[in-house]
Amino acid sequence: MPLYFEPGTNFGYSIGHRILGWMLLDYWQAQPEGRNFSNLNDVFRFLVYEPLDTSAGTYFIRDKFEQPHSIMGRFFSMKFFDKPDDDGDDDPADLAIASTGADMMKLTMMALRRGKLEDGTVYINQWDEWAATNKLPGGKLSSALAHWHLEGHDDINFLWRTLVTRTVNTGPFGWSYFGATYHDVPADCEEDAGRAVAVGWKGFSSCGCRADYEQMVGFVVMQECVPDPGNRNFAECIHQGKVGDFTLGEVGRKLAETDQGVIDSEREGYPKKKGCCHEVMTEVPDPNCCIIILQSIVSCAYRCALPFGVKILKMHKHEHIGVNKFLGQPVRVIGSDIELSTSSHSQVNES
Repeated sequence: MPLYFEPGTNFGYSIGHRILGWMLLDYWQAQPEGRNFSNLNDVFRFLVYEPLDTSAGTYFIRDKFEQPHSIMGRFFSMKFFDKPDDDGDDDPADLAIASTGADMMKLTMMALRRGKLEDGTVYINQWDEWAATNKLPGGKLSSALAHWHLEGHDDINFLWRTLVTRTVNTGPFGWSYFGATYHDVPADCEEDAGRAVAVGWKGFSSCGCRADYEQMVGFVVMQECVPDPGNRNFAECIHQGKVGDFTLGEVGRKLAETDQGVIDSEREGYPKKKGCCHEVMTEVPDPNCCIIILQSIVSCAYRCALPFGVKILKMHKHEHIGVNKFLGQPVRVIGSDIELSTSSHSQVNES
């Protein structure tokens, strides 16, 4: 498959996850268990949702959120990244997944049990090798491998790549096939980080989890309001496994030893931290007149800005597999020969 561009000269999302998704669908449709599978969500239901016993709140988003919890969620649409009305792509594997904190915890506890389900059944073999081992070159942290700089300053993507991508997608962690691997080394470590003490991930603006093998604790956090800076306070929990001066294990054990009535009483004295945007940006019950007016203004801004922003950033500008300019069909490269492919699973729609 030809490269989008020479490495280090531009930025583009990989379509590797989409290809893996199509491969999964193709494989399971050929198996007795998957003869009735029509899209990738069916595969995930069989492989993930049912074994982990997740709720109906975990699913691939087809177009829009069924129950948005924020103003931005009202206007979020997968058509910005894919064409949900086109059945030819079989629900690409990077469509957003909606989930709940309880379901996320089921996944995290499976990771903490090193690939086993609650009843002891082995869900994923060789978990330590597959998920709890840093796969980056030399066993280094991602931050130690991100000293190179992208070339080109000719479009707004330069700002996106420089200010967002390089600061979010690298940090004091390695990567495995499950997610991030966390290690007991300084954040500026440039050498092999050694064995992983925890696995998990921290999304840019949505959720995070940590399965900590040293502390034997699972931690999940769901962010209520993306634009509210008062909600962005869980990085140390995920990356370092601590809350201020206390480890997650210490906090968890203390909470487990404390009567629920005492916890509820103490919680009343410590109201949830909220930034100035919280009431405006979230779906609040019985908003006052001022909040309604501000939400209307924000809604108008989102309605215009989200489609425009996605178009400017060209997030999927390069996502195609050698599309034939004349026939409009994807091509398959085999050695030095090029064949036209009519398989719907090989097509990637630009948006």
